Amino acid sequence: MVPEIRRTVLLDGVITVVDAEQALALPDEEAELARTQVASSDLVVVNKVDLVNIAQLVEVQAWIKVIRPGAQVFVATHCRLPMDVLLGDVFIHSITTT
Repeated sequence: MVPEIRRTVLLDGVITVVDAEQALALPDEEAELARTQVASSDLVVVNKVDLVNIAQLVEVQAWIKVIRPGAQVFVATHCRLPMDVLLGDVFIHSITTT
């Protein structure tokens, strides 16, 4: 995080977007980066689920669970998710304390 904003910004969680169609077909170097990103995330969005069949989706979800068992996983098309999923407790906290 940029030093100037450390005192004013709270990193509440990390969201990683996984391309359902490409996640398991990445070249080695990119696959390692993808694994690192998933391993560091609190919430994983499996995107482009409209482009894969159910077997591929299940395989991608299993891959995520092996790498990051505790992460929340949501499926999406065009990365569309309810805002409360993305904002989580920070949004609820900001409403109830202002």
